[in-house]
Amino acid sequence: MRDPAAPSLPAPAVSSLADFHPAPGTMASGEEDGTVEEKENNNKKKTKSTLATIWLTSYNIVMTVGWLVLALAMIRFYVQKGSHRGLYRSIARTLKFFQTFALVEVGHCAIGIVKTSVIVTGVQVCSRLFMVWFITNGIRQVQNEESVILFLVVWTVTEITRYSYYTFSLLNHLPYFIKWARYNLFIILYPLGVVGELFTIYAALPFVRRSGLYSMRLPNKYNVSFDYYYCLIIVMLSYIPCNAHFLSYLVHYIVRHVEQNKKVKAPPIDDTPLHFPHTLQKQHGTEEQHEIFKDIVILDACILVFLCSSIL
Repeated sequence: MRDPAAPSLPAPAVSSLADFHPAPGTMASGEEDGTVEEKENNNKKKTKSTLATIWLTSYNIVMTVGWLVLALAMIRFYVQKGSHRGLYRSIARTLKFFQTFALVEVGHCAIGIVKTSVIVTGVQVCSRLFMVWFITNGIRQVQNEESVILFLVVWTVTEITRYSYYTFSLLNHLPYFIKWARYNLFIILYPLGVVGELFTIYAALPFVRRSGLYSMRLPNKYNVSFDYYYCLIIVMLSYIPCNAHFLSYLVHYIVRHVEQNKKVKAPPIDDTPLHFPHTLQKQHGTEEQHEIFKDIVILDACILVFLCSSIL
């Protein structure tokens, strides 16, 4: 007999052998449910990928056409007038629209449909917007400077090459000359663009100092002081570290692309951005990479030294 004082044992969790051996269709139905869910998830991913590809292709086509229109407008103006004076004013509206529309690219990086650093893209786009809205648009006295035409030509060639490269890549039909231009022209265009931007900011300094443009003097109700003149000088000085970081990334990526193309069985190039190492690494292709990088940074430094000595 069982002791009445003994604690009662819990009822067994298994009441029959059926609990050990599920019905024949149970496991199969579970696997089918998992397969259906996987298929649904894959279909959703494919749908999102297709929509992203359609949007990116459309965006790059629009931007390619926009910068081509800008290039044709510049050529037509110069042919008709025989001078660059007034050229910027004739294309200002088109330039501001397409350059401002490039902010969409920061959104592409943020939501992940383009695997590029949000910070790098944001800095590039914002620096362009700064030149367009706060230098050439805000200080009209510099619009006829040769340096403005220089960076406009560089921007136009660069953007036509870049957006057409992305467009044809998305369409899986990339012409060789576009690919070549994408990975070679930057060696010339990048320092020229930097020269144009720096000399344009330098040309704007006297007008900013005389007019006090965008500056706030004390006393004021906000009790804040801001001098746009010194802000521009700081921006010019920041060109070396900012451009050095971007160039390190760009040169490393392109050298890697060239080295992979030299191999017979090279894997396809991933357009994901590469993080350039903060220290020099001994690897294949590093010497060529550092030589290009060093030359361009030295050129930027020389330009800045000349401009700063002129200011002082």
